[in-house]
Amino acid sequence: TRVDRAAWETTMGARKVVRLPDGSTATLGSETDVRMAFSRDERDLELTRGEAFFDVAHDAARPFVVHANGYRVTAVGTRFDVRRDADQLRVVVTRGLVRLQSARDPAKPPAMLPAGSIATVANDDVAISQVTADEASEALSWRSGFVVFHRTPLAEAVREFNRYNTRQI
Repeated sequence: TRVDRAAWETTMGARKVVRLPDGSTATLGSETDVRMAFSRDERDLELTRGEAFFDVAHDAARPFVVHANGYRVTAVGTRFDVRRDADQLRVVVTRGLVRLQSARDPAKPPAMLPAGSIATVANDDVAISQVTADEASEALSWRSGFVVFHRTPLAEAVREFNRYNTRQI
């Protein structure tokens, strides 16, 4: 089976939009590395660091899977964001439905995330919250060059700001 392979990365503060061979797009955030392996049966991406927003072309025959931090984030046709930090994984779904499943513990039942879901995984504990479309969009404001904070502890805001700037706070 023929496999299309590619890899992309961004530097600190950079954003890059990548058109994938199936018509999907991936918008890469600051300091992000993504590897692609697309075959006739699967569309696999590995997020080794950083954050990417995926606008997935519908293809029921070929699952679209993002591997990150020991989890599989699977969509058929949807829009979602995956962010990988050293000890945490975050998935934001803005359209459609995404399945979040542990790759390390496949017996663990998957979490189904509809649009407006934000899932945070830390120490293999999955916490899911439902938010409004506006709140989901705010979580992804980095795509337009902004970061938005509401009731955010200062240390967390500083960490987020420092992800995008060589001049650190």
